[in-house]
Amino acid sequence: MSSCPRAVPVASLYRRMDDLEGQVFDLAQTFALERGAREGFGVDDWFRAEAAIRGNLTVLCERKPGAFAIRIDLPGVSPENVDLGLERDELVVGVRGPKPAFCALGLPADLDAARAVASLASGMLTVVLPERRDAWVPGSVKRPA
Repeated sequence: MSSCPRAVPVASLYRRMDDLEGQVFDLAQTFALERGAREGFGVDDWFRAEAAIRGNLTVLCERKPGAFAIRIDLPGVSPENVDLGLERDELVVGVRGPKPAFCALGLPADLDAARAVASLASGMLTVVLPERRDAWVPGSVKRPA
């Protein structure tokens, strides 16, 4: 069965990402203090904090004839816990849960975000963005004005 994730404004996803970074920062400081550091934190503290708070996403991007496909592995995640923010040149994915995860992808300029289609089935989020109908194709005779 296939379901669609929620569409949300990109700005709201970036606010959530900033909040999560703040939590990672605070935890990294805590880890540094626990090991006796007087100020700041080391990269190991940061990575340890990230691993404790934030999840990871595996992303595959693929150019197909007439479209660009993005696949993100989300095993066990339900559609109501996935948020997509899509603007003309950017896709932001947010996953809510015990370990929130985010990714922001810059998109090729020749895609039509208004005709994007997203689905989540069998633990795989798929977003397909068709090429704009007016997109210039490299090697074609005439470049649009």
